[in-house]
Amino acid sequence: MNEFDTFEKSLMLFRTYGCIGNENNMFWGFKALNAATGVVGGMMYPYDGLLINQTENGIGIFMLKQPGIPWVYKIQKMNILKDKYIFIPSSDVILVEIKNAAPLNKKVKTVTIITKDGANYKINVYVNDPNLPYHNEGFARFIEKYSKK
Repeated sequence: MNEFDTFEKSLMLFRTYGCIGNENNMFWGFKALNAATGVVGGMMYPYDGLLINQTENGIGIFMLKQPGIPWVYKIQKMNILKDKYIFIPSSDVILVEIKNAAPLNKKVKTVTIITKDGANYKINVYVNDPNLPYHNEGFARFIEKYSKK
C-alpha cells in the first residue's frame, strides 16, 4: 500500500500511465464476492481489489492483490499489480451502476462498470474508509457523477 497511500503518490502513479485529468476521483474497492465465486469467478475477476482514478477522459484501473487467502479485504494489505493496468476511455463505458451492497447496508456500495468490449468490473466499495485518506472524497464525487438522477 505504500505506493498509493497518499493522494500525491497515487496521482504520480496514475500520471505514469497517462491517467490524469482536471478531475481525479481516486478510490479503491474490493472484489464483490457474490459475483466472483468459483473457478469462473476467479478467471473473470483475477483481482482482490481495484484502485480507480475516474477522470473526465475515462477510468484508470490498477488491479490489487492481497497476499494469501484473504477472509477480509483490507487496503493496508493490498499490493498493486502495475502490469495489470487498464484504461477505459469515457466513450467505451456503457454502464456504471452504483447500488447498496445489501438492502439495509448503506456503508458499502456495489459498483459495476461495463465496457463496449464486454468487460465487467464489479467491486464493493466502502462509502467511508479511514485507511486511505483520499478515498472518501474521491468516491463521493464518483457517486455524484454516476448516480441516477
